[in-house]
Amino acid sequence: LIAADKNATPVNITQGFDLKALLGDGKLSMATVAAVPAGQYGKQALEHLGLWQDIAPHVAEAESARAALALAAQGEAALAIVFASDAIADDLAGDRVSVVGVFPAQSHAPITFPMALMPMASPIAADFAAYLRSEPAREVFVRFGFAVLP
Repeated sequence: LIAADKNATPVNITQGFDLKALLGDGKLSMATVAAVPAGQYGKQALEHLGLWQDIAPHVAEAESARAALALAAQGEAALAIVFASDAIADDLAGDRVSVVGVFPAQSHAPITFPMALMPMASPIAADFAAYLRSEPAREVFVRFGFAVLP
């Protein structure tokens, strides 16, 4: 959960968390809940915490998590739900938002982005897949907030 206010007070996101009060008259920006993974995970988390019904009318859906972040960064939304990696990338690109809370891992399905090499893949694709498994790539993934699975 991010806010454009660099001095925003951190919150503890738990069951019964009063997100609606935190939003005030503002909107909650998040990626499209019917089609975009970040939106789907966000909705799962809000449903798990019993918040979705109250928050749904206040959601401003965006085409992606990065677009949701931009809405918050520009002051068009009070808060946004994005991937942690998006918030980290924003910090590296200009530090426009602050993380105010982290949704509990058990509140949504595990977030994974698998990579698979198709049988008819080109040698360039195989080289790229090998790079993604390398230590230099692992370091980049970790720097941007990803956990790399064995």
